[in-house]
Amino acid sequence: IFWSWMKPQQGCHGWWLGPGRYDFERIDRRINAILEANPEALIFPRIKLNPPDWWLQANPDEIALQADGTSGQQASLASEIWEEAYERMLRDVVRHMETSNYAGHIVGYQPAGGRASEWYWWGENGRMDYSPAAKRRFRQWLTQRYTRDIQAFRLAWGDDTLTFDRVEPPTLPVRQATEHLFFRDPQQARAVIDYRRFLSDMVSRNIIRSCGIVKEETRGMKFAGVFYGYSSYCTTQNGFQGLADVLASEDVDFLCAPTAYDFRRGGEPGSHISTYNASYRLHNKLYWDEVDTRTHLCSALVHYRTATPAETVSVLQRSFGYSLTKGTGLWWFLLAGNATFHQAEVMDAIAEMKRAGDIGLHADRSPVHHVAVFVDEPSMLYCNSNPALRKALLRTTLDELACMGTPCDIYLLSDVNHPELPDYRLYIFVNAFRVDEATRAAIDAKVKTANKTAVWVYAPGYIGEDGFSTAAMKSLTGLSVAARNESMDAELVLADTQHAVTSKAERHWRPGWSVGPVFSVEDPDALVLGRMGRHASLAVKEFDTWRSVYSMLPLSRELLLGLCRYAGAHVYSETFDPFSANKSFVMIHTASAGPKRIVLPGVHDVADALSGRPVASGVSEIRETLPMGVTRIYRITPR
Repeated sequence: IFWSWMKPQQGCHGWWLGPGRYDFERIDRRINAILEANPEALIFPRIKLNPPDWWLQANPDEIALQADGTSGQQASLASEIWEEAYERMLRDVVRHMETSNYAGHIVGYQPAGGRASEWYWWGENGRMDYSPAAKRRFRQWLTQRYTRDIQAFRLAWGDDTLTFDRVEPPTLPVRQATEHLFFRDPQQARAVIDYRRFLSDMVSRNIIRSCGIVKEETRGMKFAGVFYGYSSYCTTQNGFQGLADVLASEDVDFLCAPTAYDFRRGGEPGSHISTYNASYRLHNKLYWDEVDTRTHLCSALVHYRTATPAETVSVLQRSFGYSLTKGTGLWWFLLAGNATFHQAEVMDAIAEMKRAGDIGLHADRSPVHHVAVFVDEPSMLYCNSNPALRKALLRTTLDELACMGTPCDIYLLSDVNHPELPDYRLYIFVNAFRVDEATRAAIDAKVKTANKTAVWVYAPGYIGEDGFSTAAMKSLTGLSVAARNESMDAELVLADTQHAVTSKAERHWRPGWSVGPVFSVEDPDALVLGRMGRHASLAVKEFDTWRSVYSMLPLSRELLLGLCRYAGAHVYSETFDPFSANKSFVMIHTASAGPKRIVLPGVHDVADALSGRPVASGVSEIRETLPMGVTRIYRITPR
């Protein structure tokens, strides 16, 4: 990491001295030290784009500013002057490295903007950015978005006095308000929705711009990419709803993110923060999981620190198992200190994984998924209150999917009309609240055929350009649904425990948060499977060519498993452990102790993928009794 602003104890910093002035000796010394230790090293610099103190002091109006006047301490991601500064620096640094004696060891570059290098806006989320730089850029953005049509702009915002050159960002109280409980009204809250879209556009713009600079300066010979794709994990974060634009750019080769911090201990899912694995594959992007595990050797007693060498090895194997089965990359990252992996047991395990990974490159690692999950970033712009519901719909769903017993592909909703989207048996629409006509037509063509099953969560199609519509919900889902502008404590009481969808689910589930508005299926042709109070909140309706399932509440792993059974998707495991698979490998990380059974899609020979040890020959299932918190990765070869 080449630090441009902060001065970590172990880091290369202090080299950006002024406009066009650098101490390249610091960078060269750092890289040459790596090559002296390992002459065959391939190096992948992360170059921080945050300007040093000399720039911040010279450009006070370009520093991010919160609603209460508190400084964000760093350049606004909307600052054009910052863009000019980092472009010159990034070009100069890449040119220097590409003409150095170590240029052949540099394989790519990672431009790192925003807080934590992860393109967060500087300052407290939801209170940014009221700096002069952001206001200027927002006015330019509005002028372009409304194609200089002042009447269209005034009509959209509901204010006949507005002008492009004097409009202000919405105030904090306006941004924090709500018109319809969980939802912002698409007309009344247009200013807020536009500002959220602007914040994301500034991030995606600079990601594409900085990666483009790398491509230009290396003549397209080195790869470039960034931390991004966090919208399902950081569910209330402004600036993270622009992934579709980033994926459309030919200059961005990869996305990356750390392993999820909240549930990464042994026995937990350890999911990817940037979760849109299938969209990355569809758009020819690589994903890297940054495995910055706080091992048992880490001095900081954070809640996600492993406790023993065995737990450390197991969670590292889980990350490797995901990489092997999902077709993603990973890097081990010593963020908590160079000593945190420094133990023979840990490094021997990593060496074993490296050998297994090299062998795995020659295996058929094609996806075998029958389940597609769609998440819509634009719909996130219309949600405001109830962070618990947001988290349950998005973040918690990621872990429930990881434990449902079969692998799935996760996409952006915009990819539903991609010509190369594969066919699936089960389609889950997590938050398709705002569905335009083109997307609706694509869903109809792709899903409502061949006896496929569609699952709709909470408020599918409810938000239109002019307001809210249950008629639009029916058009999308085929189910008659009523909406009530009230809030209730969330619960699910099963009305039918024998149906395939509900056979594994709890009879009475209360997650401890509220939901509103409330929806109820009122369709005489639907089979009601569960209720929330008097409201039919879980229901199934079967058509001649497809099946429609509605759930007002986010889906548990038990319901997800039942939905897989109902849709005819192959289920590998029913013990609700983190699980992943492809054509040649299966991985299970045990959430509980006890007998484990993995049902294979056909007859296979089975071996331990790490050691190479044969496990069984000519079997259709794998059985093993395991303790909690261990990882098994099996190589399966069809007979």
